[in-house]
Amino acid sequence: MSVPRSKQTDRGDAERATGIDSGYAAPGVAASVGAGCDELSESDCAPECGRTSCPPETAPGADTACWWAMSAVYNRSMKAKAALDDAGVRCFVPMRWEERTAGRRKVRRRVPAVHNLIFVRTDAAGIRALKESLTYLQYLMRREEGRATPVVVPEEQMRHFIAVAGSDDERTMFVQAACAEWRCGDRVRICGGAFAGVEGRLMKVRGTRSRRVVVAIDGVAAVATAAIDPALIERIG
Repeated sequence: MSVPRSKQTDRGDAERATGIDSGYAAPGVAASVGAGCDELSESDCAPECGRTSCPPETAPGADTACWWAMSAVYNRSMKAKAALDDAGVRCFVPMRWEERTAGRRKVRRRVPAVHNLIFVRTDAAGIRALKESLTYLQYLMRREEGRATPVVVPEEQMRHFIAVAGSDDERTMFVQAACAEWRCGDRVRICGGAFAGVEGRLMKVRGTRSRRVVVAIDGVAAVATAAIDPALIERIG
């Protein structure tokens, strides 16, 4: 699978077309994807660094279509999304609402919530072909037993993440794992409302008064729902 190079717009074209600035890192989120955690970008695993990396074929589920956590370096997540959309490849960029002042007017728009982050759904052969066409796409890697392996997100986990991160609800929050009290989080399912069916952990996020349901992709990103009525939550583990 490849993306025709004619489909690849110049840097910033996708952002200008949509009114989105992809260079903004959300407060409380690492300035670069995976920073300060167990994930690292593909460039961090170069041979000169002395680290051993595994090919994408070794990632769990790589022989079938799955979700790859990728870094579109130099703030090009929206450029990558535009090219993948044109090629009919399913992808997801977590977005959030931002308000800026333009002259005397306040303008609200959706912007990427996590610097450079984009998820792409395809198989190992497909992701290799896409990387050849979109040379700024890099794998996010996870260290396992001394080796770096591309991060592949399970389908069910990604479904819950998209349900919250893809919501227009302005009260959702993107947070780092360090901002939540993970040790006391019960695994729960939301039984009603806009987030019905979403599974995550119920926990207190710093800077908020109420507990929220947090859906996390370990070391990559975490998103918290708005405050949920306790009557709509059931413990599942």
